[in-house]
Amino acid sequence: MADENADPALRPLDVFPSLTPKQHEVLSYVAENRTSKEIAFEIGISVSAVNQRIESIRNRTGSPPRAELARAYRIFLQEQDKANAPDHAAQADGWQAAQESEAADNLPQENASDGDEAPAPRLAQPAVGAMTDVLPAARHHLPVEGHSHGPLVKGLTIVAGTVLVVLVALGIVLTLHRVL
Repeated sequence: MADENADPALRPLDVFPSLTPKQHEVLSYVAENRTSKEIAFEIGISVSAVNQRIESIRNRTGSPPRAELARAYRIFLQEQDKANAPDHAAQADGWQAAQESEAADNLPQENASDGDEAPAPRLAQPAVGAMTDVLPAARHHLPVEGHSHGPLVKGLTIVAGTVLVVLVALGIVLTLHRVL
């Protein structure tokens, strides 16, 4: 039974760091409001295995409803992203210094002292935080160690391999037909 003194909004957040990679994978899909069937299809396991992982997590977090678990995991991911986000000002300054250094290194050596050469063009600085907005969503679709990409990718791979074998066989048959 859940601890009545535990704050339901904080308890899951305390448990999430100790979850296994497989549990995090399932939770990332739960946080996207995916059904167990959709999750099972995406990661290539049974619906029963997905439900077992979700129930295991719910038991460790005080048995909150699935929607509450999803909300809490989204908060957890946002906090993780904030904690792991680099200082944007320092990152921009470091990028600019690297570009200035590279531009100075690329000046022609024979004309570097006479001033006749135009300075190297300055590259535009990327928007601060441009990639940090994309990466959190993208990381949920990265394969987890020990898991395949799912039945659709497996099926397409088999079909592509079969087509390749047929084409090679056809090429051999046509070559033999011309020779004989």
